[in-house]
Amino acid sequence: MSNSVSQLGIKKVVFVAPSAYPLGGVQNWLDYILPGLESRGYEASLALASGEHHNVEKYTQSHKIDRLEILENQSGTAQGRIQAIEQLLLKLSPDLVVVVNIVDVYQAVNNIRRNHKIKLRVVTSLHGIDQTFFAGIRDNNKIIDAVVSTNRLTQELINASSGLEDSRSIYAPYGVEVNDANLSKLKAKSNGLTLAYAGRFDEQQKRFADALLIFSKALKEIDELSIIVAGDGPSLPSFQAWLDNHPEYSQRIKYLGVIKPEEVNSEVYQKSDLFLLTSEWETGPIVAWEAMSQGVCFVSSRYHGHIEERSLVHGKNCLLFNIGDIDGAVEQIKIASELTKRNQINEHALSLIKEKYTHTKSIDAWVHCFNEVLHLPVRLYSRESVRSHDVGRATSIMFSMFGATGLKLLEKFRTTLSIRNKHVSAGSEWPHSYPNQFSDSISKKLTIGSKQAK
Repeated sequence: MSNSVSQLGIKKVVFVAPSAYPLGGVQNWLDYILPGLESRGYEASLALASGEHHNVEKYTQSHKIDRLEILENQSGTAQGRIQAIEQLLLKLSPDLVVVVNIVDVYQAVNNIRRNHKIKLRVVTSLHGIDQTFFAGIRDNNKIIDAVVSTNRLTQELINASSGLEDSRSIYAPYGVEVNDANLSKLKAKSNGLTLAYAGRFDEQQKRFADALLIFSKALKEIDELSIIVAGDGPSLPSFQAWLDNHPEYSQRIKYLGVIKPEEVNSEVYQKSDLFLLTSEWETGPIVAWEAMSQGVCFVSSRYHGHIEERSLVHGKNCLLFNIGDIDGAVEQIKIASELTKRNQINEHALSLIKEKYTHTKSIDAWVHCFNEVLHLPVRLYSRESVRSHDVGRATSIMFSMFGATGLKLLEKFRTTLSIRNKHVSAGSEWPHSYPNQFSDSISKKLTIGSKQAK
């Protein structure tokens, strides 16, 4: 493995990501950023984690990937994950490896730097506001070359907590496709009102229970309202129970399940007047920019991150309500039911997208970030002792006696005898991060952000 490719003008980048989540903003970002990098002189590959909870075949049914690699962990251990990533990177010989919510990449890169004396750069693409993400970045700040944030709030949190120099904390937004032929074609529908909700069904970030409460109240109070729902996630049973408990709304609710990215425009946005977001936090969100680009009025919580991003303006390019405020959300939906008001908001929203959030602007920003990283001083390997994230008596004994060498020997023993750890979730099989203490600076920042949002 060598990095001579840069001297030839071809820059190779590998994104390492989970395959357990085929629907979402991160996946939409990967769909356009990979070919976008190819058009700007990069050779871009996507390495997807596979396993019991990570289904690469299902992922690729919804996403076209030109350069696909598969990460397989035969033992199900942390050591197995690290070795799988090492072997892949040694085979591909990239200039950059981009971490997309797979924490073991850091140790794999450090091992390559230490054992092979290779100058491999690693970039963290930050797509979430979660204490373990920030703690993981802080723990690996001697390995990480740069962190690219998709929201100004997350960039501020990285600056406050990571221990990285400011030059290694960079911002690049998500983007959406904008068809100039449709920019002036606003919704002319005057009869009925259709509200859309699309994305991952969960509580921790998306506050999906709030969406169900909003559905109930809005359907009761707005006679002409119908609702389109697309997506899946941990809260799907709650949604199914809600449907069962409200048979009176069966004709006004359409559930599409998980749909392909290329079908979202035709099945969701083009059939909707409003798009609802109820999140606690967002690092975009890309669904906001997608809805706005299609002339759909964006009705959203004042999620953590919207203030710092300085894009959403209540009453001008969107309609906002406080996090968890069900009555306030329904009131904004009623305001948006007035056609003239909605079209005024849509006009300003489209202007915002053209100014800041097109595919072209996003790709240009990411290319600029990666080019900056390639010109930063090269990081050597971290000399700190390697920690094992595997559990068990055998692991503890081998690690205490032989360190990293002991873990490799134990891993060889497990694979030879086909001994495999079982995992209860996608997050344990290929972790986003490892548990750690939330830093005071991040807690303080989020507390301030919460007060501002309210």
